[in-house]
Amino acid sequence: EQHLLSLSLSLPFPARFPLTAEDTQANSRTCKMLRRLRIALVLACTRALYEEAVAIETLAELKTVLASNETWLVHFCVPDVEGCEVFAEGFAPIAEEIVQFGIRVGFVEPSEKNQKMFAGMGVQRVPALKGFFGPTTINPYTKKPHRDSTDYDFGTSMRPASVKRWAYKHMPHAVHQKATGKTLSPLFGSAVASGSEVAVFFTDRDDTSPLLKALSNEFAGRLTIAEVQSSETELTEAYG
Repeated sequence: EQHLLSLSLSLPFPARFPLTAEDTQANSRTCKMLRRLRIALVLACTRALYEEAVAIETLAELKTVLASNETWLVHFCVPDVEGCEVFAEGFAPIAEEIVQFGIRVGFVEPSEKNQKMFAGMGVQRVPALKGFFGPTTINPYTKKPHRDSTDYDFGTSMRPASVKRWAYKHMPHAVHQKATGKTLSPLFGSAVASGSEVAVFFTDRDDTSPLLKALSNEFAGRLTIAEVQSSETELTEAYG
């Protein structure tokens, strides 16, 4: 379940009525102390969950993501929201898996100073997960980097496995999909001309595997990868 975003970090505390000036001052100090303690605990838990993730603590670090051409998933969350904690616990092992395919994972640490980051990215409900899959462009007027983001729809599913499939689906790659005899020959020609090697993968899958996508990104410019469906009988027979 998603919750409307609330960045209020105040805590309720026991109070006597009517409140005296001393009570108000003491309660204020207690509230501040408990607030700092809670933030510290939440950050410690978040860091422990996301061993493979990058903590995005400032706007400058978020701009680094926007200026990068790497694939990023950024998780926005705040304390005291049950859905955030449940999702983080389930997503942590998924994050450890997807980073192996070149997808970076970041999380915005819950703190009062990060309110601008939430607002600037249009985050209105939490948990929120934004995928940065496309390339970075430079705004011709402001000269600042811009990068479109894709929001994961938690209304569809909160299951981490669904998030993983969503990330793999949108993962950019340079694989030449569903190659045929007509497209494979010129592909070899252009690869030879550019000094690139060619790898042809035969598969029964309808979609390209994340491993193949990751390889095409890792060896871009050095290795041209083509994917041939097993239904291409002439090619499968030709290549044995």
